[in-house]
Amino acid sequence: MKKDNYMGKFHLELEEADRGRIKLKAHLNETMMRAGDMVNGGAIMSLFDFSGSLSIFTLEGVLNGFTISFNCDFLKPLQGKYAIVDAIVDTSGKSHAFIKMDMHDSNGKKVAYAHGIWVIYR
Repeated sequence: MKKDNYMGKFHLELEEADRGRIKLKAHLNETMMRAGDMVNGGAIMSLFDFSGSLSIFTLEGVLNGFTISFNCDFLKPLQGKYAIVDAIVDTSGKSHAFIKMDMHDSNGKKVAYAHGIWVIYR
């Protein structure tokens, strides 16, 4: 995770990694905040995109991949000390993976969800 030039600047911890699933803890800081002490939507989407990308690497034989479609819905402002991002590969084939993602705040409340499609290279 630290080798990623962009996401390496985020303070992330890998909570769980299983086949087809990644769970990240993202520590929130002032550089992610917008007015009103809420996390910027772009930071939330970056966390989703990165967790989705990591989840494809838990699949057998995946060498690399990239996002081709991505949708995010925000339910409530993200505030607090950290967020938990859960990315699950819903289905995958030879060259594509469909991923569902949820984000919860440090109180365990769901604040956003997303889904996307990744091209995968094996």
